Amino acid sequence: MNENIKTENPKVYNRCKFTVSEDKLMVFMSCSFESTAEQDLLLEDIYSKISRMGISNNLDEPELITAIEKARNNGEGVTDLLIIKGISPVMPQDGKLEWMKDYFAEGYYVDPDTKAIDYRQKAELLTVTEGESLVKVYQEISGENGCDVYGKLIRVQSPKKVNVRAGQNVAWDSDEGVYKAKCSGRLSFKSNLIEVLDLYSIFGDVGLETGNIKHNGDVQIKGEVISNFIVEATGNIEIGGVVGASNIICGGDLIVKGGINGNIENKIIVKGNVYSKYCNNALIECDGDIHIKVGIHHSHFYCSGKAICDGVVMGSVITAAKGISVAEAGSKNNTDTTLVSGVDYKLMNLIKKLSEDRENAKKDLIVHEINRKKIATIGNILNDKQKAVLDEINSDIVETKKNIDELLEEEKRNRRLINSIRDTEIEIIDTVYTETILRVQDSLFRVSNTLKGPLVASIDNTTGKIGLCSKSDEKIK
Repeated sequence: MNENIKTENPKVYNRCKFTVSEDKLMVFMSCSFESTAEQDLLLEDIYSKISRMGISNNLDEPELITAIEKARNNGEGVTDLLIIKGISPVMPQDGKLEWMKDYFAEGYYVDPDTKAIDYRQKAELLTVTEGESLVKVYQEISGENGCDVYGKLIRVQSPKKVNVRAGQNVAWDSDEGVYKAKCSGRLSFKSNLIEVLDLYSIFGDVGLETGNIKHNGDVQIKGEVISNFIVEATGNIEIGGVVGASNIICGGDLIVKGGINGNIENKIIVKGNVYSKYCNNALIECDGDIHIKVGIHHSHFYCSGKAICDGVVMGSVITAAKGISVAEAGSKNNTDTTLVSGVDYKLMNLIKKLSEDRENAKKDLIVHEINRKKIATIGNILNDKQKAVLDEINSDIVETKKNIDELLEEEKRNRRLINSIRDTEIEIIDTVYTETILRVQDSLFRVSNTLKGPLVASIDNTTGKIGLCSKSDEKIK
């Protein structure tokens, strides 16, 4: 509100103006006046004018007098001098939640380098780990009412409260003011209820609607896993339908009720056991047992436990550390089929890596010894810097030799573990066809004629070679 006030006594002041701020919390005065004006008369007129404007008498008189005296001494007026202040309200602060991550991000993952959008990977980050801080809670803070220069009360609203509850597997940490996950799982926030679900249930297919699945816990999929999607879980994975050419990473058992139609370029990695109706064109690595009901076709299995197929194995390579049992192996068309028992693929890979690391360490040792010889040719006239380099080389040689010895011992230990797997066998319940290869540890047997079971291939304790026997123990040449 602006109001120009002209005095009735022009000797006091001229062209005086009072301005009220837009928020009605401040009154400013601008005025030019005669240097001969009486101070009391000036103040009396100011009080009179602001009173007629309806402004409360809350004038900061000492400050006003000081400003007037200064202006009078300088032969000036005053401009926008703050003469009255109301009481500013203190605004309330609503309660709020501050999520520790962008858990509920919408859309799809965008590669930070290429900016390409992966429509199979949603942007949400709902997988959480035990003890993870999920959300910080800021409680509401009440405000304080104010008063404007007209004496009118300025009311503030009540703050909004945080409406949130802890559900299953979520705990409140009062010291930090946060909700935390009591177990690993999938974060859920619905109807103001925070939960961590150890079982993630998907009532349809894994596809574009769900995106790739990653979960700390068990996953139950009622439908299928569409090709080119990923399912990853630290616990068991149960799939009601068919698994397409997808990558599966399972920390527990994998149960596929519909069967697996894979692709050798994709991989299924399972820490526990694998159960499936059938398996076509799949690459499976399994730390436990594998049990296939109907058949295995054109697949590669690497199993630390036992591989069992109640049907036919054809055009596939099955490697199982603790034995193999199949109804049929191979085909009438002599399709390449290989069954390998008594070989632990994980131990074999570990031994291979240990051997490679040991060879690389030997090469490093040769380089260190060459460098030591170069410095040794200088003789006893090494300076301090050269002595330090020589000490470092000698230390590297000692550490490298120690590393080589440790790698060799670890390699020997794992070879002993492999050699201890000697009681494994390959069981053919029904038929084994021509050109099927049976191998137990390092001993190999190629089937030259179709044979009827039940048959057992195992290592002969006398010869140390594989023998194929019927239940009557008659060795087949």
